[in-house]
Amino acid sequence: MISLKLSPEEQDESMLGSSDKVTYGYGTCISLNDEQVKALGIDKLTAGSKVKITAFGVVESARVEVGETEDDSAPYLSIQLTDMEASGASSVNASAMYPSSNG
Repeated sequence: MISLKLSPEEQDESMLGSSDKVTYGYGTCISLNDEQVKALGIDKLTAGSKVKITAFGVVESARVEVGETEDDSAPYLSIQLTDMEASGASSVNASAMYPSSNG
């Protein structure tokens, strides 16, 4: 797994014009309604709980924003999640999600 957490520098840049601390980039949050939460069996979780998510999706759009140099170009994808399962933190293996880079 790859962490989507922003670096401290990126967090500082994201806060420009906002008083809210931004830990993760735009578009990385999934919102579920009450029926979806119940269907996934995660209606007992509370704010701050870790959740393991497995999902399938369809790429709805793909584009590249061209910058002044080739290094400034940035790809963007829009992915519509189509199927998902979730489970509580008890089945999440943090070392598998974030293996040590000292290896």
